[in-house]
Amino acid sequence: MKPFDLEAAKRGDPIYETSMSALVHFVGIDSEGEYVVEHKHLMYRRTGNELRMAPKKRTVWVNLYPNTAAAYQCDHECLANSLADNHLRADGVKRIGGKAWPLEIEE
Repeated sequence: MKPFDLEAAKRGDPIYETSMSALVHFVGIDSEGEYVVEHKHLMYRRTGNELRMAPKKRTVWVNLYPNTAAAYQCDHECLANSLADNHLRADGVKRIGGKAWPLEIEE
């Protein structure tokens, strides 16, 4: 995991609290300069040493072919299928399973 990044936390990027081994939500900074995080509707004060940036996850859509695969970065399965259909018309190769498959990637 990456070190705690205050600016990323303010943007809403996921945060991992090491002593609880849990994902937490950044709330703000208290008057003493400690970070305030929320976990299961409870507020905790933490130092930057106890926080890490959690890996981000995103979904790509993969089309499987007999000898290869093609991945599409888009927000919806229907768009991935549409892109794949356009690709299929160009080369005539049929997709395995006839659809785009979601693949979650951790960054």
